[in-house]
Amino acid sequence: MLNKFLLLFAIVAGVLSGPANASLISNTVGDSDCFGLGGTCADGDLWRDGLGGVFFNDYRDAGDIATASHTDIWSTPTNPSWIHSYSLGGETPISAFLDLFIAGFADIGSINLLADATVIATYNFPSQFQTVHALTVAVPLGLIDGSTSFSLSTGGSDGFIIDNSTLRIETNSTNIPEPASMVLVGFGLAGISFVRRRRQKV
Repeated sequence: MLNKFLLLFAIVAGVLSGPANASLISNTVGDSDCFGLGGTCADGDLWRDGLGGVFFNDYRDAGDIATASHTDIWSTPTNPSWIHSYSLGGETPISAFLDLFIAGFADIGSINLLADATVIATYNFPSQFQTVHALTVAVPLGLIDGSTSFSLSTGGSDGFIIDNSTLRIETNSTNIPEPASMVLVGFGLAGISFVRRRRQKV
């Protein structure tokens, strides 16, 4: 009988304490306005021939200039940098990815994407001088500490344009039992104590 109570208590306690849950932190720099052209665009679209963009033009609005001046402008600066700031809320990151929406990336050799001065990806898209790319790259968890800087390092002078970037962080959190749940756990403990006393009297 005691073994049955112990098993029941273990099951109830496990359910009430809750399994580890994953939650998502998302931080975006820039806006999704198709590089300042308005409307929507997607991976594989052509910046000039499909979307009507003009190379080396500045499509930024006041909001872009104030919060993400490296976006919606063709190739200025040549090696742009930006910062994603976020709060982990005491949770532990278990994965992190950067989504980068960019057009161009050709005729300038390889391009490095850096996170906190560490190269995390290298790109080379020959003959895609106006192609839109939706890129996703894993970010080392050691760099996820509340503020992570990103930059592009290029070896040439040809152009590209960034629409936005989003840092997605999956964290590990645990449910905390509610007061009512704790009462049930208390009843379970009392039941085990009662059964033990009955066995001792018999």
